[in-house]
Amino acid sequence: MGYRNYFAIIEKEEADKILNLSHEEQMKLTSEYVREEWEGSGEEDEQVAKYLENDIVDSYALRKQLKPEEVIECGKYFDYDVAQKVKEDCRDYSDEDTEFCIVKPEALLVAADYYRNNTVKYYEAVIRSFDMTDEECLEDKDMGYHRPNLIASFRHQIYDLTKLKIDKENVLKHKILMDTWQYEYDMFNMLHLYKNIDWDKYYLIWQGY
Repeated sequence: MGYRNYFAIIEKEEADKILNLSHEEQMKLTSEYVREEWEGSGEEDEQVAKYLENDIVDSYALRKQLKPEEVIECGKYFDYDVAQKVKEDCRDYSDEDTEFCIVKPEALLVAADYYRNNTVKYYEAVIRSFDMTDEECLEDKDMGYHRPNLIASFRHQIYDLTKLKIDKENVLKHKILMDTWQYEYDMFNMLHLYKNIDWDKYYLIWQGY
């Protein structure tokens, strides 16, 4: 089962208190977290010993300690090549099960451009499909081997817009413009975050779990 990827932010001052610890200090801190997670199971000592024997800082435990604020969910199976560009020149704290990287703010622009391209391709496919039979759509690789489902698309848009509460409390509560899984809306969320987050104060995190 694939995990989901997210963009998140975390205050640099708080993050550096943990990230700048020595390897031994991070292992000690995280072993305490492991003990808490297994408390009451009777396996506390065994699990801590296993963790210390691996001698690798667990990125899941690290994320739990740092408590990053998730701002955009990118979903499952994010495009691999785009993800590599997102993580370019990052500080990588990932392990084999979990991704956790401090990335450049421009990573949001990389993802936004990817979402823009996907949106353009979708609308181009919609226009092309008007003059195509169902059989032609099924044979067309660029079409995705199916006719674009406009009814489903419109229903998603109606759902997102219906649940959007435009009042002072809800608008100020979230850092994004609107909660959505649609590429064209999330593209603007990413551009909005890039322009409005204080990057002197916050790290941008790319995480997957």
